[in-house]
Amino acid sequence: RKDLLIQYHKDDIINVDRLRTLLVDSEWFTEVEMPLTRFLFEMELYGCPLDSARISDLYDVFKRTQQTSLDELGKLGKSPKLEEAYNPNSSAHNAHTLVQIGHKLEEICEKTAKGAYSIDKSLLKQLAWHGDSFSKILLEYKKYSKILSTYIEPFKEGCERDGRLHGSINQAGSEDAYGD
Repeated sequence: RKDLLIQYHKDDIINVDRLRTLLVDSEWFTEVEMPLTRFLFEMELYGCPLDSARISDLYDVFKRTQQTSLDELGKLGKSPKLEEAYNPNSSAHNAHTLVQIGHKLEEICEKTAKGAYSIDKSLLKQLAWHGDSFSKILLEYKKYSKILSTYIEPFKEGCERDGRLHGSINQAGSEDAYGD
């Protein structure tokens, strides 16, 4: 990891040096970019205050809902052929359960390069739309898992440090390929 970090910073320094020679005499650079850089740095440093009590409440609600979905899936996904506990994140377990429910996967879904059935979101939505309760609950479980892992858990961790969310703002990254 240290080697990668050294290479990253080396590349960064080289790129900044190239840009500096191009921009140092630019009016845009001195009048807009440099003052904005200090402002963005202060924004990152200060962060955005978070309501830690509200985030904690949301975490509890979403975690309970996720667990309820998981419990329901566990009941539907139980089978003597499964040697381990049901895992809703396992395509093999979900494929097995769908077969146990009576779906003919060879007729309704494609296979992956490794030959396993592809149990993707579009298939689950289609099955749920046709009244399959397992697919509906699995979609709900996946939705709450995504919300928890993408939003609520990172915000909760941010609250635990100092009650603020500290972003990483890349002012050059906001431009498109044409510099707009």
